[in-house]
Amino acid sequence: MPAIARITNNERIWNFKGKYKTLNEFEVKQINLFKELVEFDCTVKVRYRISAVPCHVVINGDRAKVMLDEAVFGLAKGQIAAFYEGDKLLGGGVIC
Repeated sequence: MPAIARITNNERIWNFKGKYKTLNEFEVKQINLFKELVEFDCTVKVRYRISAVPCHVVINGDRAKVMLDEAVFGLAKGQIAAFYEGDKLLGGGVIC
């Protein structure tokens, strides 16, 4: 198990290589949505086996800012963020 160090702002936790982190917000690029949305509340999944987390999404151009109601561990650039409204997929993007 890798050693984990806490950063002082209490929003990020990095493993010994600094690759994975816990964040309360992140950005996505290459957004693909099934509806025209600019700002909305939904849930987001960033890993198949974790529960969806409530969030607020604000789209600005080709990027979106995702503000989570609770922090998620293990976010990494290049992962997919999938947005849901209940069981209905709204779309997603690539974490950047």
